[in-house]
Amino acid sequence: MVGAATATPGGGSVSAIGSALGAALGMMVSGLTLKKSALSKQFRHNYQQMLGLAEADSEAYEEVLRAYRLPPDVTSGREKLIRPVRSPSPRGDGVLMSPDATIRGTPHPKASESIGATSNGVRTAKIQAAFLKAVKVPLNGMLISLQNIMSLNMLVDKVRPNLMSDLAVAVLFSYAAFQGCLMNVRINLPYIKDKSFKRQVNKSVMSLNRKMNKFYQKAQTKIHKIL
Repeated sequence: MVGAATATPGGGSVSAIGSALGAALGMMVSGLTLKKSALSKQFRHNYQQMLGLAEADSEAYEEVLRAYRLPPDVTSGREKLIRPVRSPSPRGDGVLMSPDATIRGTPHPKASESIGATSNGVRTAKIQAAFLKAVKVPLNGMLISLQNIMSLNMLVDKVRPNLMSDLAVAVLFSYAAFQGCLMNVRINLPYIKDKSFKRQVNKSVMSLNRKMNKFYQKAQTKIHKIL
């Protein structure tokens, strides 16, 4: 439940649900306008995908929390000394918090700085794997939300006037969901150490963002000629 005092579900899951609702409206409008069409199938696919991503986003952040709760990495059978480092919380919904804060009632997993020789890196590897997932899930959400907008643009010239407001809401939900997913990518990406992966993600984000703004503005222009 979104309103519960728990770490999940958060903004990432809400963004995914928003995109799913945009796809559902697109499915309704295309069904009433075109009956059986490839667009209806695309909207249905996007709807199902985004519902799955809503669950996946919560699971991804839970993995981050579990990874931070693991015992410290060890060297030669001994625990390494750990000194807390002040840094932002790896919150998956775009909220930055201090290391001493709590996340919806959950103790914040403090970032740490090690002292000593090279560790076996198990905890660090788990943390990195969790953040990779926490980036890939909303990045996929951005792509599907863009697909929503592109499909809605194909529909806007064919829709009946009395359905235009429904299509307009679908556009708004899909756009807002895209931006929410974007914020989740940005909040989690700095915690990933793989520089090559980060460059690829940043390049993809810039490309997706340009396309989204283009198709969003195109849809809005057509919608406002009628509404």
